[in-house]
Amino acid sequence: MRSWLDAAADLVIGAQCPGCARPGLGICRRCADRLRPVPRRVPVAGAGLTVVAAGEYRGVGERVVRRWKGAGHRPSAQWAAHAVATCVVELGVESPLLVPVPATRRSRRRRGTWLVDDLARDASALLRRHARMDASVAHLVRLRRQTADQRGLGLIERSRNTRGAFAARRATGLRPVVIVDDVVTTGATMQAVAVALAVAGWNVEGGVAALATPPPGDHRAAVVIGASEG
Repeated sequence: MRSWLDAAADLVIGAQCPGCARPGLGICRRCADRLRPVPRRVPVAGAGLTVVAAGEYRGVGERVVRRWKGAGHRPSAQWAAHAVATCVVELGVESPLLVPVPATRRSRRRRGTWLVDDLARDASALLRRHARMDASVAHLVRLRRQTADQRGLGLIERSRNTRGAFAARRATGLRPVVIVDDVVTTGATMQAVAVALAVAGWNVEGGVAALATPPPGDHRAAVVIGASEG
């Protein structure tokens, strides 16, 4: 019965699994198994900021994220939120304020929404419902200037592009802050956001992302270090 429904959905509305393109209404079981979050600490540019991602930005994970960001595919968005929530739990932060990385005007126009804010809100809801965690979303950071598109930029260029690009509201409490993004590459954006928050007096505990990708120009396999390792 299930296979008939999947085939019918594909014929009628073109529904496919974003991971493997098999007919279906969401992420198929095989791809879901491959996408099972495995939170790991990701080496990022600079020092002092712990960033955790749930997997690597390649293969099934990359296709699912692209489908979410490009077409607003709801099952893919739900998976990304689950991945981010798992990373917040891995950080071990109690009562976190989830701070989404600000989007440029260009990005909001292109996608019609602030995707990372949607991601943070969905993850916060999951944390409250399933982890009984007092998590909430706070818009503490704004863009001081519009940055260039990070795609195609190398490590040094990304750092220059984001340095000083953000400003944060002055701290009004002691709750720990966790920065949220969809995909982390060099970590330059998260570092710049973390600096702005720290200058404003916030207690930044780390950053989380659904997936991590190797830095531009690094042709080796993505290096992902276990969170319990040094």
